[in-house]
Amino acid sequence: MDSLSKKAYETIHRGKLSVEELADEIGVSISMLYKAANPNDEAVDIKLRWLIPLMRATANYSILHHIANRLGFVCIKIPRSRRMKPAEIAEHQKHTSEYIHTLMLFASGEISREETLEIVMRELAEVASARKMVEAGSQGELFED
Repeated sequence: MDSLSKKAYETIHRGKLSVEELADEIGVSISMLYKAANPNDEAVDIKLRWLIPLMRATANYSILHHIANRLGFVCIKIPRSRRMKPAEIAEHQKHTSEYIHTLMLFASGEISREETLEIVMRELAEVASARKMVEAGSQGELFED
């Protein structure tokens, strides 16, 4: 079973909802949903129009992450936008320094790939949050009073 087939199977069969409940939730027949993630079938047959309702219903975004990764992209859930206190921005600056230090440690072979990826993903999420904050605010209005 290829990775996309595995992700589809796990999303459909290993969530909190039964396959029957999930089919009802996303508006497809049970048999179509079973067929879509049949582990014995070479080709995944999930309809594009099912993907968003399927991921929302299961809160499982592994299919999205798999597709992005295969195409050379990174998916990051963008946190809710809110104003920040100056101390929170200073904390972000500290994390950015730790991120650069982590890359240097990885390059010299001092820390593992997994440890490095964890820090890289944290930094990406923080940058996405900052981006949303800037988009939502006006100059001079980013900070809470």
